[in-house]
This record gives sequence, structure tokens and C-alpha cells, in this order.
Amino acid sequence: MNCPACGKTIVEAGNSFRCDCAVVPKTMLGKRVTPEILLELLANRRTGVLHGFVSRKNGKEFSSSLIIDEEGKVRFEFDRRQGENGEARIRIISRNSGSAQVTIEGVVRRDFHVDYGHVSSRMAECLALITAVFLIRHILKDIAFVNLDIRLNNLDFSRHILKERVPREMAMRDALDTLFAVLDRFKNWTAQYTPEKRVRLAGSPHSDRFPEGIFPGINVGLKEDGDKLIVTFPPDRPDVQEQFLASIRNSAPKDRVSCSVPLSSKSACLAWLSSVKKDSSI
Repeated sequence: MNCPACGKTIVEAGNSFRCDCAVVPKTMLGKRVTPEILLELLANRRTGVLHGFVSRKNGKEFSSSLIIDEEGKVRFEFDRRQGENGEARIRIISRNSGSAQVTIEGVVRRDFHVDYGHVSSRMAECLALITAVFLIRHILKDIAFVNLDIRLNNLDFSRHILKERVPREMAMRDALDTLFAVLDRFKNWTAQYTPEKRVRLAGSPHSDRFPEGIFPGINVGLKEDGDKLIVTFPPDRPDVQEQFLASIRNSAPKDRVSCSVPLSSKSACLAWLSSVKKDSSI
């Protein structure tokens, strides 16, 4: 069987179909990719809405289209009409300086803890919210129909996001500019100060494990410079740089968009990048 796009023979290799255009898994979350689905996907770079996928997070069936992205990888694309006027509820709780617990419910469901290093609780909640809204945008692609309901645990940050108080720190002002820019792309958003009713006992927020799937699709540059590795981040993602600094030992910021680490830490940097870019949204 030849690929309708590139004309090359489609080869079965292990658990996937391969040609010059793409690598297509034979099964996608429990659903078999039939020859008919395969040809439609290769010919159009996308399929119609398919049914019978099973979420690995909750075991429930869902429907989605399949698309081939610019890198030739197969991804899910959800029908916007399934989430028309949908709502995403984001709960951010920073119990310790530098770290936050993030819970997202509604049209997107995620729950994770993230460490941003030596920053205040108010900055941790700001960075965690940036991480959350960019994650929602990555998963849904089209966020113009989504209403955001944001609940926060830090009073200072709540006042900042509601524009009741202007932060003194330049870093917080810059982070808020980034946050407002992406929030304005949603249909609507509201934020409330909703502190925990009871203080929970918690151990150390530090973890030796890299967080998984919190920055899918992020573009991070790595360049060797003598005995150093220069790591460059997108200018609108201060959350990514702070999380990198918290995760990689001996890393140091160079400016607002880059860090340097010893070249001997390159393998750790690659492991971090692989973990945080892992797409675990389904």
C-alpha cells in the first residue's frame, strides 16, 4: 500500500506504520488504526471525529480527530463543538515558598505539583497559573470559547491579578504582563481569593523527579559554549525558566530568557526536557 501523500510504500515496523510523511501508531489509546483511517489521515493530514479511544487517566471512552503535526507525529485534536462555551476551573495552592499544587477541571483535567525554586508563594502561584493556562491552550488549541474560573490561595497574588494592588517587584510585574496576555485569549476569566479552610500538614515540596507533561510543545534551545551549556527559553515563559533552575543543579540565570549549566549536566538537561515536554494530557 502506497502513501497517498508522498507516494512511498507504507511499511509496517513494530507497532507503527511508516512512510516519508509520518509515523502512525497501529493503535491509539485502545483504538486500532484501520487501513481506512490510515489512508484518510495520510491523505488529509487529519481524520474526522473518531470514537472509541480510552483515556489512560480515568479509563473513560472519548472521541477525537487525529492529525499529523509539522514534525510528522500523530496527535489528538478535539472537536471544538464538544467544548463550546466550556469551562476550565483552575485551583492554585502554594503552601510553601517556591512550590504550588495545580488542579485543573472541566474541559481539561490535570493535577500536578510544581517547584519553581527560590521564589515567594505569591510568585509561585503566578508562575503556576501561567503554566496552567498555557497547558490548557496547548491541549485545546482553540481557547476562545473557554471560560476560566480561577481560585487562588495567596492573598497578595489575588490582589495583583485583580489589579487591586500594583506589585513592587519588577519580576512580578513582568510575570503578570505575560499572564494577562494569555488570559485575554480566553472567552472570559474570573479570579477569586479562596484560601484553604484548614491548614494541611505537608512534607518538603522538593522532589528529585522532574515534573511530567507540564510544558508540552515548549521550544527550548541548547547550545554548547566551551565548558558551558546555554539553555534558552521562550521570552513569554518565565515559569519554564524558573522550573528549570529549580530542577537542574548548578544552573544559573544569564538573563530573562537563558541559563547556563556545566556541560557535564547536558544529559540531565535533556532528561528534564524530555519529561516536561511529555504530552500526558489524555
